[in-house]
Amino acid sequence: MLNPELRYRAEIDGLRALAVVPVILFHAGIQSFSGGFIGVDVFFVISGYLITNIIYFDIKNNRFSVINFYERRARRILPALFLVVIACIPFSLLWLMLLDMKDFSQSVFAVAMYSSNILFWLESDYFAPAAELKPLLHTWSLAIEEQYYIFFPWIMLASLPIGKRGLLVVLTTILLVSLFSAEWTLRVNPSAAFYLLPTRAWELMLGGLVAILLADRPTWAENFAPSGLLSGAGLAAIIFAIFAYDRNTSFPGLYALIPTLGAAIVIAFTHPGVAVYKLLSHPWMVQVGLVSYSAYLVHQPLFSFARYKLQLESHSWFMISLTVIIFPIAYVIWKLVEKPFRNRNKISRRALVLWCGGATSILLIFGIVGHLTNGFQGRFDKDTLDILTYATYDRSTVYREGTCFLMPKQSYSDFAPECLGDVDSDTVLWGDSHAAALSYGVRMVFPKAAQLTASRCPPLIGINFASRPNCQRINDQVLNYIANTKPERVLLHASWITYQGQLTSLKETISAIHQHSSQTEVIMVGGSPRWSPDLPTVMLRSQSTLARPLVYLENPELDPVQKVDQEIIKIIVDTGATVRLPLEQMCRGKRCLATVQFGEQIVLSAWDYGHLTAGGSVYWSKQLFIGHL
Repeated sequence: MLNPELRYRAEIDGLRALAVVPVILFHAGIQSFSGGFIGVDVFFVISGYLITNIIYFDIKNNRFSVINFYERRARRILPALFLVVIACIPFSLLWLMLLDMKDFSQSVFAVAMYSSNILFWLESDYFAPAAELKPLLHTWSLAIEEQYYIFFPWIMLASLPIGKRGLLVVLTTILLVSLFSAEWTLRVNPSAAFYLLPTRAWELMLGGLVAILLADRPTWAENFAPSGLLSGAGLAAIIFAIFAYDRNTSFPGLYALIPTLGAAIVIAFTHPGVAVYKLLSHPWMVQVGLVSYSAYLVHQPLFSFARYKLQLESHSWFMISLTVIIFPIAYVIWKLVEKPFRNRNKISRRALVLWCGGATSILLIFGIVGHLTNGFQGRFDKDTLDILTYATYDRSTVYREGTCFLMPKQSYSDFAPECLGDVDSDTVLWGDSHAAALSYGVRMVFPKAAQLTASRCPPLIGINFASRPNCQRINDQVLNYIANTKPERVLLHASWITYQGQLTSLKETISAIHQHSSQTEVIMVGGSPRWSPDLPTVMLRSQSTLARPLVYLENPELDPVQKVDQEIIKIIVDTGATVRLPLEQMCRGKRCLATVQFGEQIVLSAWDYGHLTAGGSVYWSKQLFIGHL
């Protein structure tokens, strides 16, 4: 039986090129390629097609060996992967701060355990700005493939005895269940839908279906008249998604059908007689496709370390210029690592096992030690460690997490009695995590204050935040609390810049407060200074220490916050509310307060990009409120 795997298809290497280049340009921050992340989905379809081909014909010809299958997959993936990860380690030790180093160590361990997709699901949104600084973020897709390799051969072995038609039914069932699972999971846990195998398996199954459908007639498309039109439509679908999709596209549910079906159609209908073949089989496209795996491995660490070390903007020209060197590096890895390891005559199975076993041991040990030492903290002197420890700042005392500061899955009924203040509570603090950070100082100034704060839930009524399902109901119930207690003042505070598009509802919020409690003073607390990437890092780069209070440091991130403050002032001008602006108290020109006196200690005013420490909260509150009582 003819095995299409033996018939080299240059256009599939060209399709790999079409997949990898948009991914790289997307991560470089080139806005035109806003949907470049779909290149990974194209890779999944290609992988599903090729792996299913290999297994199907090996089983049909009674030569399938699970050991040989895993050996081939190991030769294809592990040597280059482990080389790139190990090469990242020296740069991480030189440049990464404690928490980032601890996170990196955990990701190294996860790579060695083929589970980095699970780790990143638990800790980060793929599209969040902070994710750009994770050198191994891209390995989530390799973990998906590795997990797929574990299960899929057994599915094929169990299904083939029922015949080709039965196998198609099995793969189609998996595809539909996975696709609808992805669409449903997007609504309740978008990060899980993005990172996990059950919600990505359908893309691999789509490629597998193409493989089975073409299995006994690999050249049928050459005699099918519309094949040229269809292959062109498939290519157009991929290109459309690359330029039309962006970070806000609901993905990988039904929207992912456009690029993945496009890839499946290209695979099914492209042959030497159509225009798409001529494009994808061009020598340049084929060469890029050949090195696409190494290029994919290299690009994220290169971009991430450059951003981290040089504090580059995503769209900077330097970032774009880095893309030029990715492919020469990828070519060297392909030539010296990928090709030799895939050749059993050059690298024996024993040598492969020794290399992969040794590399795995290195990664596991590094990951464990990095985790246990909190990011190899022995690299730093005491003054530096005093600042770096803010990366693991204990905010429980400041925030009163879980009782007065609700987590995403909590609801209003989870507020503890102490959060609601005394029966004669005179003050209500209402807002998100930034309000929770301010609460410690507010309680010093207003001992009877009620703290009604919730994660990612600004004090804006009438708005349903999709990422925070309980927020609207929490805000309605806070408003009822205000109506019942009629406090002297309500303090509204949040990371206003995050909710800039919804700020017009401030008028409605203030009006509702006054409607229920006409004598209550509403005080809008403006935005906090925002440090890039965070205040501890700014301190270290300025070579400052915790030696004296009231240290002011350059803060170039003020302009956006000031613009939002001015927008707030315009919105509430006729509402009777008053405004207190932290920037007026905390900043002098472009320099903002970095350290304060807190008891006998000198502490940072914020522990991350803008959330206050306990000391910062007390200083803020005294400056903002005591002089106005």
